[in-house]
Order: sequence, then structure tokens, then C-alpha cells
Amino acid sequence: MMKKYSIYIMGIGALLLSGCSNDTLQPDTDGERSPITFKASGVNVSIEEQTQTRTIGDNFPYSGEIAIVAANATAATADWSNLYMDHKHATAAAEDANGKHTVVTEGSDVYYWPFNPEEYLSFTAYSPREGGTLAIENSSRTQLRVSPNSNTTSSDPYIDLLCTPVLGRFNKTQKSVELPFSHAMAQVEINVIAIDKEGNKVNVPNPPIAVEKLTLSTKIEEGVFDLAVNEWKFDAPSDNFSELCTLIKENKSIPLQDMPSCLLLPTANGTDMTENVQVNITLKDASGSVSYSYPISAFQTTGNVPVTLKRGKKTALTIKVRLKDISTGNNTITLQGDLEPWDYKGESKVTIE
Repeated sequence: MMKKYSIYIMGIGALLLSGCSNDTLQPDTDGERSPITFKASGVNVSIEEQTQTRTIGDNFPYSGEIAIVAANATAATADWSNLYMDHKHATAAAEDANGKHTVVTEGSDVYYWPFNPEEYLSFTAYSPREGGTLAIENSSRTQLRVSPNSNTTSSDPYIDLLCTPVLGRFNKTQKSVELPFSHAMAQVEINVIAIDKEGNKVNVPNPPIAVEKLTLSTKIEEGVFDLAVNEWKFDAPSDNFSELCTLIKENKSIPLQDMPSCLLLPTANGTDMTENVQVNITLKDASGSVSYSYPISAFQTTGNVPVTLKRGKKTALTIKVRLKDISTGNNTITLQGDLEPWDYKGESKVTIE
């Protein structure tokens, strides 16, 4: 009996060893299964945004809210109808010494690279996560519809959508993914000053001049951002302009500078947003009031070419008003502009004269 019993134990031992060997094909330890780790980088914010929402080196914008999307792929192509990570919520921590934000996916799930080295993943990410003015648009879940805030008295009609380009295709040898975020919207700032007949700035206009109202209107209120190709798409413009945001709704004396910036949909994919957005201004002096409306396409850069509303760029418009009696139309307004990167190191300048 003892001999038979010993053989039986040895048989069990062999079976267990065999099981361990087979498990290496589907490993269950972190030494074999490679967790995907993420870091976020690349977001430069404007001076206004830093002042209002964060300081340099603090948390990622929107309290670190990020959504990560990953598609299954081969070495040649990604299949965005076959998602590996479906808008997975994550949070970015404060910057480290290298200006990177460690990103942690929410919940208990840990995401691993596919074990087979022939299997790849492609990634993209955005912030903030979907909400009232940001919604997943299509059945394949790769498009985001961006809508304006319904409050047109606000100077901030849109969220500052932050997106990464399409990243990868990576397999398990990659180990980590850096998510380089950038602004997907355009930004506009409007200043108003008075000038004399030589074109020099007048700090105290005499007689006084005021701006009664300053608004932006648009023919295209909503846009769709396609994460799979990192591009904007827009519907056909409406026939008429509708008010988008109000920068001034009561009398403010000229010169008028350091106004809050306004986020706008950018020119993209054959749709020129400068033709579909206009500036509306009502000026007032002792003789009365007069109103003007200009499409942004009417503005000229210092090189005498039309201004653009470019993704990730800031366009600062300066309205230079030279006038004697605005009710009789004795004034000259010239539209001019420049474009610079949207970040805290500099501003772009556009002039309406």
C-alpha cells in the first residue's frame, strides 16, 4: 500500500509541474504580464488660465480628469471599431520634476499589454471627460461632439478641449505611453483703443468714447472632434449669425485692454471659421451710438494676409478707433492681426484699426 501511495503522490507532483509550465503561456504575474503605465505632458496654458485655475507645476487642468481610448491594432493598422480601452477614466497627478503627470486609471482594473508581441495597441486621450458640452457622438465611440455653453452672456462659451494625437502602434515592448496633450480649440482676445489722426494711441480720448457692447457671433455653433484621426469636422453653416458670447454688455470706457479671452472652434478640414465668426461692437460718444460687425476674415495681419482661427493658437484683436463724431460715420476702422502659440510665454497680436 505504501508503494502505491508514493507513486500516487509523485503523479500529483508531475501534474502540478505540468500546470505551471502551461501557465507561462497565459502568465499571471507582473513579471510576465506587462502593465501599461501612462504619463501626461505637453499642456501649456495661457496667463489667464494660470491665474484663474492653477499655477505652474500644480495639477493637470480640470482636476486631472482624462479619458483614455485605445484600439486593438496590428503592426500596420489600428482598428478603431475594436476598442481595448473604451474612454477609460483616469486622473493625472501633479507634475513631477520633469514636468510630467503620472496618470492612474480609475477603479480596480489594471490594463496590461497584449501578451502576444504580434498584437499592438494605438492610443489617444482627451480632457476633460465627457460632460454637458462634450459627448460621445458615434457608435464606434471615436467622435466627440463639442457644444457651446447655453449661456450667451458668458465670455467662455466652450470648454478648453485638450487632446493628444493618435499614438502607437505599440506592443508589450513599449511598457509605457506618454500622452502629449495640446489645445484643440482656437482662442481670441479683443482689445479696443483710441488713436489720433496720426495713428498714435490716445490714453484719454476727448471727447470720451465708450464700448456699449462687444459680442462674438457664429454660423457654426457645434463641432465634432474625431479622436481616431485627430481632426475636426463641422456641419454646414447656418444662413444667419447667432450670438455666441458676450465680452462686454455695458458701457466701458476706451482704451479697453486685457479683456478675457474667448474659446472658438478653429478653422479645419476645409471649413474656414473666420468666415463663420464675426465681431460685433457698439461704440458710443456724446453724439450717439453706432454699431459695426466684421467677420474675422476681414482682419489683416501685419503681412497683409487674412487672420486665421487656428487650433492651439491665440489671436488677439485690437480695435483701433479714430473718430470725430461716430453718429456721422467720421471714423476709420482697420482690421489687422498676428498669430502666436497659445501658451504662457507670449501673446499673439491682431489689430482692428
